[in-house]
Amino acid sequence: MKPILDNDYNLNAIEMKYQLKNKICLLLLMSITIFSCSKKTEKIPADILSQKKMIEVLTDIQIAEAGIQLRNSTPSDSVSSLAISEYKYVFEKNHITDSIFKKSFSYYTLHPNIMSDMYKEVITTLSKRQAELNKSK
Repeated sequence: MKPILDNDYNLNAIEMKYQLKNKICLLLLMSITIFSCSKKTEKIPADILSQKKMIEVLTDIQIAEAGIQLRNSTPSDSVSSLAISEYKYVFEKNHITDSIFKKSFSYYTLHPNIMSDMYKEVITTLSKRQAELNKSK
């Protein structure tokens, strides 16, 4: 016959192993959650405009689009040629080609979180410029 203490010891050892196993599983689950939720930084390909440059170009395009909208009282053919010349000016000003812009725009469209962040920055930049213009009036 085994003493009662031996059984109690075995039960305590089993309970401790079970608790340790639960703690390890919990720690592992928390680690997976933390690492999976962390922001992944993807390297932007070399032939794609940097986010900073893309923000500058998108800001200029928004200004050009506003100018086209203001002059929209002209026939549609004139608006189309005006848009082409405005975009050409924006690309020349930023030392890029239309193909580089299109490729970069397509890339960022496939990464909506990055695109959203960039457009937030474009809006902030445009708002600051408008505030500066309003101050000078």
